[in-house]
Amino acid sequence: MSALGGILNFEPVAVDSMVLNQLWHSLAPYGPDSGDMVSNGIVGMVYRGLNSTPEARQEHQPVTSGFGQMLVWDGRLDNRADLLPHLQQQLHATSYCVTDVAIVMAAYLRWGFDFVSRIIGDFALALWEPRTLTLALARDPFGVRSLFYYSDEDRIIWSSILRELLDVTNVRPEVNAKYIAGFLTRYPEPWQTPYKGFHAVPPGQLVVVGDGKVSTGALYWKPDPDACPPYRAPEEYEERFRYELRDSVRCRLRTNGPAFAELSGGLDSSSIVCMADQVIREDDVRAPGLETVSYVYDEARSSDERSFIRSVEEKRGKPGHHINEDDFRFLTPSAEDIFFSAPSYHYYYVERFKALRELMAQQGSHVILSGEGGDQLNFANPDPDIITADYISSCSFLRLHRLLRHWSYAINKPYVQL
Repeated sequence: MSALGGILNFEPVAVDSMVLNQLWHSLAPYGPDSGDMVSNGIVGMVYRGLNSTPEARQEHQPVTSGFGQMLVWDGRLDNRADLLPHLQQQLHATSYCVTDVAIVMAAYLRWGFDFVSRIIGDFALALWEPRTLTLALARDPFGVRSLFYYSDEDRIIWSSILRELLDVTNVRPEVNAKYIAGFLTRYPEPWQTPYKGFHAVPPGQLVVVGDGKVSTGALYWKPDPDACPPYRAPEEYEERFRYELRDSVRCRLRTNGPAFAELSGGLDSSSIVCMADQVIREDDVRAPGLETVSYVYDEARSSDERSFIRSVEEKRGKPGHHINEDDFRFLTPSAEDIFFSAPSYHYYYVERFKALRELMAQQGSHVILSGEGGDQLNFANPDPDIITADYISSCSFLRLHRLLRHWSYAINKPYVQL
């Protein structure tokens, strides 16, 4: 992902150029390909680009429209073709190349802040409207791209990277106990960070800043249970699922260089890899090919899935890259001086991810596909604990009893054990 940041002063005082410059330089490692820094009175924005799509090579960010709006965008716009017919007038007025960020700016000029509900993809953005002195921060509905902010009585500062935000604000951080409690029990709330006063932009919501106040608007997207019409036969649902899977894989193959995909041998990653091969072979996508990477184990045989991985590789007719746990040990401390701004199980595998990063760099790849979350999305993980906890907390004991009977039958575990 690319990186963005910025500062907005609440009083009519010009942005401190030294602080903005510090933010600009601190984000440099995250965007080596392009980017700039723009300051206009009380607001300033910075952008560091990692050009993962062909159109990104033509971007120059931050973008300023002919009407004075300023935009920084880190994302991949998946519904470009759907938006373009509605935005010809706005795109002509901007005189930009038809990049993702130009389309997003045009969408704002056409629909105002409602534009965010019309764009599809993984993204984080900051948009300044000088006519109303309003700043909007937004992330995609699933929060794939990160965006954090800190505000006090004088200003708001935002950044894609929490560590850099901590540094540039020069505020002594205090531990947020609610975040830690959420992390240790299940998941913290998506708008929380480990530090008091530092917030994440909630996925699927706009954070609007005006008159020195920071407010969070209503959800601009949520799952629609009626979006898929009822079908008569199971085969029709299967056909629709394959269509949606193909479309989601295809849009992520709009990338420079080969795409990578994690391959564990499970149903999720195997399906994605095989679908990506089919899309590259049959559709007009930019990715010239697909490389797979698998994590294999010699000592932990119960975790090793090479037999399943091999089946997929034989089906593809192409061996993948294997990263062996013996070479990049679990819990090995990083040789680099790294500040972990938020707890994550990924840090257990620092050396493994470093090896993956170097492997992708050698191939000129900026995109990796993953089956992470596939079990949860498809309800394939036999884990009734979340809905069970809901019924217990709401004292719905009859519904709990019925639920446990169904789960006992479904996963072949005794009722009492559940």
